[in-house]
Amino acid sequence: MWLAALALLAPLAQNPGGSDITDEQAIEAFVETAKDKKALPDLVIAGVTDLEKRYLASADRASIAQDRLDLKEGSASEWKKILKTEDKLQDALAEAVWASFRYRKKVTDQEMRIWRRAIAAFGKMPGHGADYLWEAFEDKRFSRDGGFRGRCVEEIGRTRDYSYSEELIDLLDFHLVDVVTGVSKGFLFYHDAPGKVRHACTEKLVRALESYRSKGQGGDDINGPRVWGKVKGPLMGALRALTGKNHSTSLDWTKFWNEYKNDKELWKDE
Repeated sequence: MWLAALALLAPLAQNPGGSDITDEQAIEAFVETAKDKKALPDLVIAGVTDLEKRYLASADRASIAQDRLDLKEGSASEWKKILKTEDKLQDALAEAVWASFRYRKKVTDQEMRIWRRAIAAFGKMPGHGADYLWEAFEDKRFSRDGGFRGRCVEEIGRTRDYSYSEELIDLLDFHLVDVVTGVSKGFLFYHDAPGKVRHACTEKLVRALESYRSKGQGGDDINGPRVWGKVKGPLMGALRALTGKNHSTSLDWTKFWNEYKNDKELWKDE
């Protein structure tokens, strides 16, 4: 089976997405490749890239079907059937990418290359990628790797899966600073989130900004200044994205929140 998978996936190492194999064949071949510990990392990465492109192509087809359905063009039942088929395919493609985590356990530099590519792919899978990204974030293999975990939560933000907003908000005081900056970067993609979500995120961001500033300027925490220097830019960037406002100090952001937290116009759904 491994030889068959290799024959299917090998061309992708030079031309990702350029194969004419079916989606089902690509999924099966990738899973077999992910299972094989001797498979070259570049081959696995090429496979992830191929699955990502197939997901995006499926998403485009689904978008067209949804547009036709909304416009009441053609047969509604046929468009709904297409939407159901594409959603099922996207779910299978995302699950296949997760095989790179499921079957490859040992943390090495080569495996980290694969996993970083996988989380980037999940970030482009709205509706399917966030669950896998959260699972990767909580994976004990990466418990001390702030950089990787920060990328996981940043990519969750990229999916615009707002059902994870509370989990991300809770991480703004996480003990790994790279996770805090990752969450902040993830919130850059929340600019068109429902008003209730933007309001909740903004409230916690303002409080986190003031807390980190206090610890970084005159606090007892020896790491306070270093942490403040690292988080203030991403935190303020997230606030600008969520509110459309531009302030440069934590005090100004606190004043803004006190003035606008009950402003219905600012927090209405886009």
